[in-house]
Amino acid sequence: MRFVAAFLLIEVFPPEEITMGQVRFTMSCRQAGDPRVEPLHFLRQYAHARPSNAFAARDGAGWYRWRYLLREALAKKIGLSRMPDCPQRIVEGPVQRCRNYTRHALLIETARQLWVPAFLLVPTGTRGPRAAILCCHGHGEGMNEIVGLTDAGKPRRSGAGYQRDFALQAVRAGFVTLAYDQMGFGRRRDAAFMRKHRVESGCEQPTKYALHIGLTMTGIRVWDACRLVDFLRAHRLVDPERIGIVGISGGGLVAQFAAGLDDGIRAACVSGYCNRFADSILAIHHCIDNFMPDLGTLAENDDIACLIGPRPLLVQAGTKDPLFPIAATRAAIAKLRRCYAVAGRRDALAVDIFEGGHQFRGRRVWPFFARHLCADG
Repeated sequence: MRFVAAFLLIEVFPPEEITMGQVRFTMSCRQAGDPRVEPLHFLRQYAHARPSNAFAARDGAGWYRWRYLLREALAKKIGLSRMPDCPQRIVEGPVQRCRNYTRHALLIETARQLWVPAFLLVPTGTRGPRAAILCCHGHGEGMNEIVGLTDAGKPRRSGAGYQRDFALQAVRAGFVTLAYDQMGFGRRRDAAFMRKHRVESGCEQPTKYALHIGLTMTGIRVWDACRLVDFLRAHRLVDPERIGIVGISGGGLVAQFAAGLDDGIRAACVSGYCNRFADSILAIHHCIDNFMPDLGTLAENDDIACLIGPRPLLVQAGTKDPLFPIAATRAAIAKLRRCYAVAGRRDALAVDIFEGGHQFRGRRVWPFFARHLCADG
């Protein structure tokens, strides 16, 4: 008995790449037999074309048009328009006097029934409005990792871990500082679900659920960040014209997207994230919360970073970062330099490339924010 296979050839690859004579067939289902039948081979080829909204402006007018169109498309793509807005409600929790600052525990409602646990850190002696920083943590145990607490909420030696307690660094540098648990981390994990299904990641199921109902995890987290900037803008101890954002890794994603979309953020530091999708999240095994439907046809990672201009931006990266390779970060920085030049603000882009891995380094961060936000005290 003979079996005849019919093939429908879609014009994605050149015809010479899909002749049957070049394809190996194996009777074993335990191995592909030919790398061209592996899923990532097709997907990489399909994604090879330049995104529709890649930065290519040559003058200021073109830059502003490009920026407007990409911001509108990006906000829609990540689902911001679907978020159920509401008047902001705030529940105050315990207040702890610490060395050189006071820690205020808060619950802030950013959308209907979307409550965000946060710590507001206020430098001792603050009486009038001053510059403020929103701190976006990366993957780990949530905001406790950046405010000097163990996952059980007990004080610990500061500066531990890859995030180096950067919210404490911010308040000690004189900034009113807001740290918070991003969805899927810290207090915002579905503990009962995770125990029942033996799931280790707090991101996985919420991300899948969000995608199923037309939202994205990135969109929810960016929404939270922008609404928390609104909280800071309205706070009596904060100058609404001097608000910055900083984040590392997954928090760098949020800082980059939020600053790109919200002009109320006057300066941004993106640490351990600004890169290219093809070289980072698409090249290695990464958490599902990094992915958004159809984003790859719209823009690259560095295109989104370009949206922050002409406002001040500091890009920080370690030369040995295994998640966001330094060569691709340098390529992203080259595009950012072109963007800031076209926007007429070369001086607003700063770069801190250091010898190290996937970690936060504060040496240039706080002078950068002090310079651009004019922090007092």
